[in-house]
Amino acid sequence: GTADARTTGTRFVPGEGPNVPMGTPQGIHPGRVVWMHDAAAATWDGSSGTWWQDENTNPHIVATMLSDGLQNLTGAATDTDAWSALFRYHNRTHDRGLRGYVSGERIAVKLNLNQSGSSSTKGNESFTAPQLVVALVRQLVEEAGVADSMITLYDATRYVPAAILNPVHAIAPGVKA
Repeated sequence: GTADARTTGTRFVPGEGPNVPMGTPQGIHPGRVVWMHDAAAATWDGSSGTWWQDENTNPHIVATMLSDGLQNLTGAATDTDAWSALFRYHNRTHDRGLRGYVSGERIAVKLNLNQSGSSSTKGNESFTAPQLVVALVRQLVEEAGVADSMITLYDATRYVPAAILNPVHAIAPGVKA
């Protein structure tokens, strides 16, 4: 077998050195990476209730983190401007002209639901936080001007659990899954 840091006790040192990006920068601001963190967003103690309940994952903090991330990613001063910039960038780079979102276009959001085995989640399976999905849907409807009936949430081989779908439908009943 091949010896590596796990078996030799040595520390891995990347050959390209620190802070040397790999590949070709992509995105609205090529190479920009936005990372948001707030330790108060998730306070689940590991035993009471489930991690995905609002009392354990704070929806207001999560929504603020999403907003801050969108604005930092795009350089926009408002969420509406951030969505406009993202849609304009996407359309420009996909030969759709210099335009933003157009009413009637469908938006598909691929969620990470790898551990979602059914639509009824009772335990602490790991999946996309419902609070993040609610914040994203609210942003798309209120800030980007997307009708809720034009939004589809999916993971190609998994169910969208009720823990996500119920709170989404409470604010945007037309969302499909």
